[in-house]
Amino acid sequence: MRPDQDVFFTMLYRNYFNQIKLYVLSYVSDINRAEEIAQDTFHTAMDKIDDLMKADEPIRWLKRTAKNKVSNEQRTRQRYLKRYLSIDDPLAPVLVSAISLEDEVIERDEKVREGSIEKRIQNTLSHEELSLLKSIVLEQKPYIEVSKELGISIWACQKRMQRIRKKLLMAFPKYKRK
Repeated sequence: MRPDQDVFFTMLYRNYFNQIKLYVLSYVSDINRAEEIAQDTFHTAMDKIDDLMKADEPIRWLKRTAKNKVSNEQRTRQRYLKRYLSIDDPLAPVLVSAISLEDEVIERDEKVREGSIEKRIQNTLSHEELSLLKSIVLEQKPYIEVSKELGISIWACQKRMQRIRKKLLMAFPKYKRK
């Protein structure tokens, strides 16, 4: 980063971090998640410092970026909740979809052949990984809280979740985003 960019970014961070955190807090109920999203917003700002310096109103750019990050985070969390709801609740209702009855029968037959999702997940993940997945996805604990419980850095906690997602994608390739 050039010296002028560094000065500009430092000024933005000092002047607007709390404002962005409060803005995010209006969308999410957890102060720790709001802080993580605000940090991520400023991380993106650092990566796109040239665009930000050209913006007429940098605070507007930061708020728009924060709002997009909130939307992405909520969408991702909902996707994981739907995908892994069956970990704790074997009687969870099946989401109704617009597939034909024939397709549904074929899908059920495939599931019977594949075995239960819970067993596949339990066979794929270690006990520690399963516990981490439940904490982050189902209990919606922020990374900072889970990392403190485990005695590791936030980065290490996020990296473990990344590895867990990779393992689950290998075990369930049909759920891979296209």
